[in-house]
Parts: sequence; structure tokens; C-alpha cells
Amino acid sequence: MHNFDTLKKTIDQAEQEVKIGGLYAHYRQPELLYKVLAIAINESTEEPCVVYQALYGDKLMWVRALSVWSEQVEHQGKTILRFILKE
Repeated sequence: MHNFDTLKKTIDQAEQEVKIGGLYAHYRQPELLYKVLAIAINESTEEPCVVYQALYGDKLMWVRALSVWSEQVEHQGKTILRFILKE
């Protein structure tokens, strides 16, 4: 059984890290943007996830764990964020 108060707090905390409606670029192709649609909870792990949509091509929707969304990665000898807020 889920503790909905705890899950709501988890979502509220995640929304402090990720801007709902914000436009983000992925470090590998910074010219392509994604719009964050929502924060959701993974049903089996209760981990917060970012729901986002590509603003190019077929405009596919994606879900990524917040921990992965927010992590830093090594790219071309630098440590940078995986997703960078553009707008």
C-alpha cells in the first residue's frame, strides 16, 4: 500500500529540482529541446521520474528517473549536467 502523503512530498521535492513546463537540452544534442510535462512516481519503486516530450521529430514522450535526469556526466573532459534548463 502506498503512503500518498509521502509520495506527494516526493513529488513536491522533485518539482523544486525540475521546472514543470521548462525547456531542457540534453548534453549530447543541445540544439534539440525537451519540454518537461510532469513529475510522476514509478509504481514499482516509488522513485520520482521526469515525464518529458521531445520538441522535434515525432515529439515522442519519455520517462526518466529523476536521479538519472539530474546527474552529472563526463563529456569531452568536463563534468556537466545531463539536462540543462534553457527556458
